[in-house]
Amino acid sequence: MSVSEQHDPDRIRGRHVVFVAVGTVVLMATAMFAIYISLVWILDDEQTTPPNIQWKIGDSRPGVDPNQTFDHQRRLEAQRKQLDSYGWQNREQTVARVPIERAMQMIAERSQTDSDP
Repeated sequence: MSVSEQHDPDRIRGRHVVFVAVGTVVLMATAMFAIYISLVWILDDEQTTPPNIQWKIGDSRPGVDPNQTFDHQRRLEAQRKQLDSYGWQNREQTVARVPIERAMQMIAERSQTDSDP
């Protein structure tokens, strides 16, 4: 063969394109099937329950509490109540708790008396 006879084809053969496309689809389908089978095999030991049923029975393995919003509101109310009331901060009764508004008034009064000549 001479150099002039060895050249690139002028067109792409459709048969090769179809072969590559079908091969890629088959490879992807095989990989997805293998992943599915391995997940079924791994998760077969655990009893999986749909999330809506987990919520109803109170099973919250990922750390989500069904009453999370209610509990958060209740904690905020308890904290607000503690911030707005008088009381002892420790068991020895050496540190007092004063409401925020009253504490700000006391600090303002103290700073006024300290700044007076």
